[in-house]
Order: sequence, then C-alpha cells, then structure tokens
Amino acid sequence: MTQETLFLLMDYDELSREVDWLRSRGFNPIPIPRGRKEVQGYSWKEYQTHIMSKEDFDRISQWHPCNVAIVCGQTSGNLCVADIDGPIPDALKELPERTLTSETGKGFHLYLRGPKPIRGYTIRSERYGVRIDIRGQGNYVVCPPSLHPSGKEYRWVERDKEVLFVKDPSEVSLGPRKPERSISEFLEK
Repeated sequence: MTQETLFLLMDYDELSREVDWLRSRGFNPIPIPRGRKEVQGYSWKEYQTHIMSKEDFDRISQWHPCNVAIVCGQTSGNLCVADIDGPIPDALKELPERTLTSETGKGFHLYLRGPKPIRGYTIRSERYGVRIDIRGQGNYVVCPPSLHPSGKEYRWVERDKEVLFVKDPSEVSLGPRKPERSISEFLEK
C-alpha cells in the first residue's frame, strides 16, 4: 500500500476528529507532511509558546496530506515524551500500563506530564540497551494516526489511558542519571 493510498483511507474528517481529540487531552497538535517527521512550509517554533489555532491547523493541513505532531512542553500541559527506539526495556515494562503510550515506526512513545516544562535530553543506550530521547520544551513528537517514513502507521497502545504526572522523569527511571528508586517502588505508591 502506498503512502497516497493510506492517506486516502484517512479522510479529512477523520483527521479533524483526531486533532480535536488531541486538543481535548490538552495537547498542542501541529501538521507535518504525511510520511515525514519534519515540519515543512511554516515555522513551528512559535507554537512552543502559543497553541496553534484550529483554523491555522486546517489551513496548513488542507493543502497536502499530513501527519500530526504534538508540541512538547508548556503548550501541551508540560508534556514530555520518552521516545524509545526499539522495544521497551525490562526496567520500564510497567510504565505503558500507567500512561498514554503509542507505537512508532521504530519503537514507542511514553507520554508524561510534570509541574513545569523540561528540556529534552538523551539517555545513553548503554543504560537500557536502546536509545531513549526525552522530548521536552523545544521538541515535538509525531503521533497517531501518522505514517512513519518506514511506512508503518503510528498507533495508540491504549487510547484512553491518562498521561502520568511525575515531578521529574527520574521518578520513573527516565532521568538523565541513574534513579535512586526503581520504577516498581514508584508504582507501588
């Protein structure tokens, strides 16, 4: 199935409903070209401090097939996302049961919120066996129902999960340093 065929299967009304659902969850969605991960045709930087209006989203997305991305940080309720390029490491296996999670073209996105926006950082692959990028203020993530450049469709693991609130990603073993508590200890509280 080609990218064009996949776009035709997802009509504009379906895309609009998905964008409305994302907004109802407190996310700031922005359009990007279908099958791509990079914003093209406009500057997304202003949406780090301002929410993209529905009218702007519709105006930009109507001219080409599009994916949907979510701006991380302040305009999405202090959202940060663990972008895992591969299988979820054993040390983090319980986390998708507790928070909104999506499958990507190469792995998973685990959605978290905190009391304030955080800057993104990378957790070295030696720690968990896979690279994990924490996407925060100044970043965005591609989300369902988008198409990954590999041709794989992004999908929600469990669409109605809430986004887990943490004081800091280190509470769930996703800090830049080794956590003082294991994820199991945190989840038992």
